[in-house]
Amino acid sequence: ESQIILSPRSGRNALRHRLNALGYEVTQEQLEKVYERFLSVADKKKEVHDADLEAIMRDEVRSIPETFQLEYIQVVSGTKISSTTTVGVRTEAGVVEEASTGDGPVDAAYKAIDRVAKIPLLLTDYNIKAVTEGKDAIGEVTIRVQDNGHVIIGHGASTDIIEASAKAYIDAINKVVHLRYEE
Repeated sequence: ESQIILSPRSGRNALRHRLNALGYEVTQEQLEKVYERFLSVADKKKEVHDADLEAIMRDEVRSIPETFQLEYIQVVSGTKISSTTTVGVRTEAGVVEEASTGDGPVDAAYKAIDRVAKIPLLLTDYNIKAVTEGKDAIGEVTIRVQDNGHVIIGHGASTDIIEASAKAYIDAINKVVHLRYEE
């Protein structure tokens, strides 16, 4: 497996060059988002592999408008307590914070996001996989939801699987908003 090891000093040009070698053409605006995310991942992992870059690209470069964006997530969870998740979601009105409890941190996160977006969806499938080897691997979450007979797939990626799960759900919600707007 090929890998790229960059430090903040390596800069955007080195990242753009590697993305081009992987077949991605990015605008300057997209490069800024991907570079910011790359630095975040590089701070958590010692090595960033091509598969990590591909997951970052899938997660950061969206083809539909992002009505909702995850700003932050905080989780309190344990074996003998209810999971509570607080999310900060950027909307047109600014960052909206909501908290919810649930059967595990992902369920609590989805309920909190539902409170912000007010577009409850039926979750029909949830999958997570590690993009690369190791405990510090990026986890990529793929979900399938239903909305008024439509099946929508959401994707999210992060070294934190709860964050990846929340991003996947918000991705699905953004697709629903886009779909409803187009109809």
